[in-house]
Amino acid sequence: MRKLFLAALLFCFAAHSYGQSLSDCVQKKWHYVSAKDAQGKDFKKVAATDVLSIKTFEGQHKFRYDISQENIHASGTWELKDSTLVFTYNLKPTDADTTKRTVRNFKITECTGKRMIFTEKGITFTFSE
Repeated sequence: MRKLFLAALLFCFAAHSYGQSLSDCVQKKWHYVSAKDAQGKDFKKVAATDVLSIKTFEGQHKFRYDISQENIHASGTWELKDSTLVFTYNLKPTDADTTKRTVRNFKITECTGKRMIFTEKGITFTFSE
């Protein structure tokens, strides 16, 4: 019984540590490498100057992304649910109506500190440090 308890405790600790390291991994300023559909075609035109910034500031999880060539800009809050990165924001930054919030779920498939890849609805987004 004691061995079973220790094994369960070890498993919980390992799972908790994985979540922390993934959270640490995603928090930085990333540069877009590509945004491709399931057929490998460019979904959005991105450049190395386009960025995704994910950070925690004064206890709040904040993100911002800019894709200049597509004139796409967004900022809001983020959370990590297992290996899914969730962004919540208003499409129009000046709109205070919280009923118009957008929630996007990105499944993280790789995060090494130098590179991050996540997918959403068949689109694969690749980033570099």
